Amino acid sequence: MASQQASLKHIHAIQWTPLPRVKDISRATPKDFDFADEMSLDVYRRAKAAGKKVAIFHVDPPQVEKIYNAVGSDGIFVLAESPTRKGADEL
Repeated sequence: MASQQASLKHIHAIQWTPLPRVKDISRATPKDFDFADEMSLDVYRRAKAAGKKVAIFHVDPPQVEKIYNAVGSDGIFVLAESPTRKGADEL
């Protein structure tokens, strides 16, 4: 275990992508991934507790608030897109 911890000190951040809710990943859209499910939230909490940053990309905008409410925004980089300017402003 000590050697595993020693190797992790050089890792500063993780990127997380949950499994899609569709079988054909080539057709998956951001709405097909739940970045705010309990397993994902646990990953973010554990990474932050270990002093690591978290990067999550292509998050469906409604999930952003749930993520930040559950784990805070410090150390969490989220890329979310909106098809409209109004949606982007609201986000």
